[in-house]
Amino acid sequence: MRLIYCTSIAFSNKLANLVQVHSMAKEFQRQLGEDFYLGVNYKNTDDKSINIICFNSRKSYILAWKYLKFIKREKIEYIYCRESILLLCIIVFNKLFFRQKIKVAYEIHALPLGGWHSLIAENFLSKAVKNFIFVTENLRNSYIKKFRCASKNMLVFPDAVDLSIFNIGMDKETARKELNLPQNKRIILYTGRFKTMDMDKGIIDILKALKILDNDIIFLAIGGSKKDIIEYEGKAKEENVFDRVKFFGNVNQKTLAIYQKASDLLLMPFPFTQHFAYYMSPLKMFEYMASQRPIIASDLPSVREILNENNSLLAKPGDSKDLARGIEEILNNKELSDKISKQAFFDVKQYTWERRVKKILDFIK
Repeated sequence: MRLIYCTSIAFSNKLANLVQVHSMAKEFQRQLGEDFYLGVNYKNTDDKSINIICFNSRKSYILAWKYLKFIKREKIEYIYCRESILLLCIIVFNKLFFRQKIKVAYEIHALPLGGWHSLIAENFLSKAVKNFIFVTENLRNSYIKKFRCASKNMLVFPDAVDLSIFNIGMDKETARKELNLPQNKRIILYTGRFKTMDMDKGIIDILKALKILDNDIIFLAIGGSKKDIIEYEGKAKEENVFDRVKFFGNVNQKTLAIYQKASDLLLMPFPFTQHFAYYMSPLKMFEYMASQRPIIASDLPSVREILNENNSLLAKPGDSKDLARGIEEILNNKELSDKISKQAFFDVKQYTWERRVKKILDFIK
């Protein structure tokens, strides 16, 4: 099968939130070989592992036209896309002007949050697309209910991880030496963007919990924008814990894996909002599980599709005191820490990019 992953992204070495697209494309390429293409708006990368086609436009209607011309020329059979407006333009233009027999797979990560145009686009796609991939069961159910579409031809598969990157053979002491981190402190770590859709992702609760915890516990957060780092440094000062925290910008995945190995505990204390509770499938969850370090996460329906009491400690969302209680329990109970870490690593082996792409290819065929 010949497949193109249609995107409007600017693709570079600074992937940030494009890690999921890059990981999927890399695995599509491995499994399909020369029959796979990744379409982008712009590229500035030396990554030779993916066959990247650059279309040089940010506008969905221009991109759609260019994609369809390329698809016709290269005799491509399948389109994969996770962008509603771009996919809408491709389908409409194809019906009006090209009339090619193309099979479409649409990956959905959230319900539309925009204005009326987003709802119209999504309603159209819910009827026009034959194959849907959702990242959570709750998202699938909400989508069916909202758009009153048939439940057949829908696959639920969460995000995933590259075990070769995050399951590294490095002990805590070596990792801390490499990163110049103190050996005599207990380190709790958060990774990823500090905010999603301008919503705090639990870092404020971590700062409040830190006030309750022993002074030998320090907090690191990696992945913030410059603006967010300044904001959260100010909040740390307000909570009188500034001397026990350190905020960093984005780092590559290999460095991220070392930070995880250097830590005693990995945190994912999302608040209870519709998006976090039902729709998200955070990459950090699978990266944490692969690191063989204990995890504390908020007890949310989306989280419980992957994590449970056997492979993590679940805390009440938005409750800094319960979060502090959980941190103390993990850091002071090595038996529990080892138990949930080992189970999480065992469980994450079913959530690799290789398995995800294979399941999707089998599904859309």
